[in-house]
Amino acid sequence: MPAALRLAVLLPALCLLPVFAAAQLADKSGTDEAQLRAKLLAGAYVEGKITEVRSGGADGVKHITVAYQHQIKRKVDPFAARKAEILKKIYDKVVESKFEPAIQKVGAELSKAQEEASDTILVPIPFVVRVDADVKLRTLEVPLGDDGKPKKLSVEEQKKLKGDPRLPGFAAAVENFEEGQLTRFFLDRTRFRSAPKAKAAGDGNPTVYPITMLVIVPPPMNSTPGENPFFKK
Repeated sequence: MPAALRLAVLLPALCLLPVFAAAQLADKSGTDEAQLRAKLLAGAYVEGKITEVRSGGADGVKHITVAYQHQIKRKVDPFAARKAEILKKIYDKVVESKFEPAIQKVGAELSKAQEEASDTILVPIPFVVRVDADVKLRTLEVPLGDDGKPKKLSVEEQKKLKGDPRLPGFAAAVENFEEGQLTRFFLDRTRFRSAPKAKAAGDGNPTVYPITMLVIVPPPMNSTPGENPFFKK
């Protein structure tokens, strides 16, 4: 059967998928956010997804929100698992059709369904960090050439891009940090003081954490286009 015809047969099945029950999210109230924050900040670094980049005020210092993805285990909903299985088959057929709008639409639906069918949900724990002139900015992403492949760098080129040899990866600029990127920050323990209880409880004025270094991390490899990079099977 031609790919276009198969697509015409399979796409209407999308209309039937809502009959399957959606997986229920785990109760987030069981997460002690203050305790989790303290534990994360006690580690070497905190890694998460950039959700916001903004100016911190008149001084122009950037404030970047990094959301750590806390995992909570739950029981898998069999109906949600079946929905994800059906969507995966539809997605494979849509890819064969090479019809980009359909690929994007079904890919987004598949990503959502896979999250609902997972035995793990992700609870974002946001940290607002201050990126001032003293913060070291780095990237672990390898520079790419015009062909999209990693550049073959000479020893001198590597030294120039790396900058300080004591630091990881290559030198970066604040403009390189954008929403959606995976990054890790290193807390400046010499300037950090525990947040007041009102802020820790969430008073609409979040604590801004001083940091020593911010590093761009390459995203994990995905098996499915459009899949949530934090979703783990």
